[in-house]
Amino acid sequence: MISFLYKMESSDAFWGHDMAIKPQETDNMITKHVLKAATLSVALLGGVAVVASVAMPDAAFAKDNGNKGGNDKGADKGNKGNKGGKSGGNEKSTASKGGKANAAGQIRRSQPETQYASIGDAEIEELHPSKKGRWNASNANQAALDAHIRNGNFNGTIGALSQYQLAAKAAEDYDSLTDIEKAALGNIVTFEEVAIEDMDLEAFLNDGAAESDPTFTVVDGVVTCDTGCPEDAEALAALESDAKEALDIYVDMEQELANQEALDGFFDASEQRIIDESNKTLTDEHNEILLDGIAADLGVSRPEAEEVLPDDDDLALTE
Repeated sequence: MISFLYKMESSDAFWGHDMAIKPQETDNMITKHVLKAATLSVALLGGVAVVASVAMPDAAFAKDNGNKGGNDKGADKGNKGNKGGKSGGNEKSTASKGGKANAAGQIRRSQPETQYASIGDAEIEELHPSKKGRWNASNANQAALDAHIRNGNFNGTIGALSQYQLAAKAAEDYDSLTDIEKAALGNIVTFEEVAIEDMDLEAFLNDGAAESDPTFTVVDGVVTCDTGCPEDAEALAALESDAKEALDIYVDMEQELANQEALDGFFDASEQRIIDESNKTLTDEHNEILLDGIAADLGVSRPEAEEVLPDDDDLALTE
């Protein structure tokens, strides 16, 4: 603005435009230009002031609370109306926050206990995260689970999940386990050697034999033809060898059944641990949904419930 006045005062065009202009008129013109420039400056400053008050309402409110004495002086100078306007704005803001809090409370109250998740091509029902509690960790990194299994550390939340994953894999297919997994499992599960009495082995070999069929005796695991045996020594040796092979297959099957029973027991115990160590109290139905969800997260499957067939006596009563 000073530069503008300087140009006006020093310009030959200005003073030489009309030599009839009087000094008083000249003063009036300068005054008008000064007023216009001043008015423009005030308008610009006013615009800045409006933008500042809109962009920083919290800062202005904090300053008002912190400098109470200074604001009272400003109120005495005619800003009481503005102060009242700020107070109204705070009440509006508070009401808005209260509305948001109430809305959030309504959302929490209406949260479903279960929801659906897609696992591959299948869709399973799973618990809402608020119901899963500590078992929300079932989406843990596989490397962390492997480390617990490798170190044989089945303590804590990740340890329990590692145990559950190992138990499920072993119960489904023991032979698919890695050597590290088998070693970790061997520290928990003991496979007892099946003990089958000789008389039970004999009963297996002679079951369903006709009168003309050969029968066998078993003493300390050694198979010997007893009746209906061939007279030829080679034929007799071959017969007893076949009987011993059949007996070995039978013993191996019984051992596998016993091992599988131990693995199934370990899996059941691992599932029960998940339920017992949960920090949420769930119904039996929700516990089943929880276990389904954990199994899906860990990439394992739960065995299907065996169908219980009615006894013959029960069938007779219904007929």
